[in-house]
Amino acid sequence: MANMAALCEALYALADMVNQFAYSTTFYGKDAVTDGGLSALENAFWVLEQAGCKVNSNGTIQRKNLHHFMEVTERMSNNG
Repeated sequence: MANMAALCEALYALADMVNQFAYSTTFYGKDAVTDGGLSALENAFWVLEQAGCKVNSNGTIQRKNLHHFMEVTERMSNNG
């Protein structure tokens, strides 16, 4: 069974890939990313949401929320 640090590192890597490969958009004028209907990104957004990343009502993720999630998971992996 994976330990907590490894799970946090995997979530960080997933968020980093979303940050790099998801489509840029805006949500109420703020920089955000969208899955663009791609099933792999849809799944990644779902996993991130289940892990605590804030997903907007239209399914996008504001970049500031994605970066915050990455910071938290990085801290957790360093403490795990």
